[in-house]
Amino acid sequence: MRLCLGISRRTSLAADPSSVALSWARENLVPDDEQRASIQETIAELQGPLDSHVDDSEVDHLRHHIDLWSSLLAPIRRIPREVLSEIFLQPSLHESPRARSPKFSHRGTNAILAVSHHWRETILSTAEFWAQFDVALPGNSNGASLLELYLKRSKQAPLSIAVLAWGAGPIWHARILQLLISSCERWAHLYLETGSAGLPALSPLRGHLPLLSSLDLHLHSGWMPLDTPQSSATAQPDAFEVAPCLTTLTLNVRNFPITPLLPLLPQPQIKNLVIGNLDSLLFAKDFPDLRILSFSRTSMKFGMDGLSSAVEISAPVLHAFPLMLKFITAPAVRLLDLDTKLGIDNHTTLSMDIWTPFIRRSACRPHTLQLHNLVIPSRDLLPMLTDLPNLHTLVLRDLGRPDAITTNLLTQLTLSPSGAGTMIFPELTNLTIVGSYIFTNVSLLAMLESRSDSIERVKLEFKQRTFTAEELHRARALKGKGVDLTLWCVDAEKKYVQMI
Repeated sequence: MRLCLGISRRTSLAADPSSVALSWARENLVPDDEQRASIQETIAELQGPLDSHVDDSEVDHLRHHIDLWSSLLAPIRRIPREVLSEIFLQPSLHESPRARSPKFSHRGTNAILAVSHHWRETILSTAEFWAQFDVALPGNSNGASLLELYLKRSKQAPLSIAVLAWGAGPIWHARILQLLISSCERWAHLYLETGSAGLPALSPLRGHLPLLSSLDLHLHSGWMPLDTPQSSATAQPDAFEVAPCLTTLTLNVRNFPITPLLPLLPQPQIKNLVIGNLDSLLFAKDFPDLRILSFSRTSMKFGMDGLSSAVEISAPVLHAFPLMLKFITAPAVRLLDLDTKLGIDNHTTLSMDIWTPFIRRSACRPHTLQLHNLVIPSRDLLPMLTDLPNLHTLVLRDLGRPDAITTNLLTQLTLSPSGAGTMIFPELTNLTIVGSYIFTNVSLLAMLESRSDSIERVKLEFKQRTFTAEELHRARALKGKGVDLTLWCVDAEKKYVQMI
């Protein structure tokens, strides 16, 4: 049925057509083309007297009506509720100053709730929106009320929460602690920042964490006010000892006694360990089935004096920044990923005095090496690569110096047709080179052509480099031989353009 949205010119300006518009706005009317035309006609009829310089007393009245009718034409009204819910769940709305910690600003929530009736109804019906929040302890009654509201609105959605708990359990707000414990069966991701005196209060969690898959622990023995009961610091912390889905752990442990920590976690289940500071590296050896060991950006902010001896880890996948190689032994590593973005300033250089002791101490033979955003002395990259005879995947991305990859290096990697001489990387099947380097196109193509029978995938992204038509023809010929090759170069507008 067609809705008549026009306003007669005989309608008094004192009438209130905005009540109709407000009703439709609350119902989130999405007008069709005919209805949009009628709304536009209504706006034009209201705009006419405004353009005719009506009395000042009528101006605000008219503008109010026009704004309400115009809101019905806003493009955002055409976004389906399901899509709008996904927008509200984007990570940028749930960021926290603490790394890997979920948070949504209470003030930001109120702002979104106030935009429109439709937005409010969408948010209130999106349980996942309310399933990400921070909790501060000791806390107060206002915090307890807010937590209760979030838990109610999140319904049965899995929870991603951050708990910042100062002092000991006896001084924590009882209602907040009760609400947290009562909801623990819905915890999926937990960021916990507390001290040795706070862990015993969480013991009721034991055996009631069926969904917990990711735990970010920041433990500090110094977080204890002078009036904290000392007896609370001696109980065995076993809250997370039984968590059947827990496989990912982030550890940031400072000045914390080692013995009480060990029963806290189901060590055999942990597959992915992220080290938050150098002291925490001592615990890496306690996880027998570790698959991936990573280092966060804060790893070197504490414990800069290093360890008395290198810590042996069993993980076959290692994500680190160069300096961390000084502190670990990794005999089982198969994928070695070194990236300075994981570290902090002044730890960007990978040189032989770091690399060689690590390789010799570990006696490892990785099949995949990924180097990102590093500074490597021009004389060092070739000796490093020759230490890895079993390499089949090599990624060299933004190595920082134009002479990091040279014509001489590519010549050394070129296989001889006769098979004479030393072969470097005879099993290389995947190669990625990204950045700006001083080698010649001819040396690159010759190296790739010499390996066309064995290499499978090649990804090249270059800055400040051009290719002639003949060179591009040689590169395309490699694709004809079954090599999955892509070539991108930066154009004059500093945008990557795919050449092949």
